[in-house]
Amino acid sequence: MIRRDLRGVARIVAWSVSGLFVAGLLSVGLLLLWLFLPELTHRPPKLARAARQGDVARLEKLLAAGTDVNARGWLHYERLRVSGATALHLAAIHGQLGSAEVLLAATADVNAQTETGLTPLYMAARGRNEDGRQAQAALARALLAAGATVDIA
Repeated sequence: MIRRDLRGVARIVAWSVSGLFVAGLLSVGLLLLWLFLPELTHRPPKLARAARQGDVARLEKLLAAGTDVNARGWLHYERLRVSGATALHLAAIHGQLGSAEVLLAATADVNAQTETGLTPLYMAARGRNEDGRQAQAALARALLAAGATVDIA
């Protein structure tokens, strides 16, 4: 009789330990979700992804469908993580001159600032392109021609 009771207690202890293990895993999972929640919930808008990739046809299609040209999202580039970036910011940092021209023609805010005050002109100066610095310089010139301000306070 005592032996049978001990087996029952052992089962209860085993269930408790496995329950604590599962609860621990859930806690760790929730903690990781909370830490990376901005990346999960603030995916760049479709317009920003098309601008980053240089997909001019998709940009034009999205803009014709009424997508907000100044919609904001996250920007991830090397070690830079910025909230509040527009599609023009992404086009600028990735050196996508064609994308930037389409966005500017659609009246994108050339002086839009991220939450930390970064502008598309800054992004063009900081970014890199497969075609080299010439592409970034051409993009900076296009932004300046569209009215980008150098000294935004």
